[in-house]
Amino acid sequence: MQTRRYNLCLMSTTTHDIVAKLWNLCNILKDDGVTYHQYVTELTYLLFLKMAKETGTEDQLRNIVIEKRTEKNGVVKEEAQ
Repeated sequence: MQTRRYNLCLMSTTTHDIVAKLWNLCNILKDDGVTYHQYVTELTYLLFLKMAKETGTEDQLRNIVIEKRTEKNGVVKEEAQ
């Protein structure tokens, strides 16, 4: 536990705030009966989406998801001739 406190002291204020918010979300999910593996998966996905938005790649991600859903549903896009 002491090592964790020491590591938190080395983090910037912004990083510390993010870590604190993330742990708060984990505690809320845990209290609602969500398992460790489930909330780690969900929070990782949310962080991934947030990074995509901040880096301006959100639209590219949306296009990829639409293409994958289209392929999954058996709908094939006709290529222009």
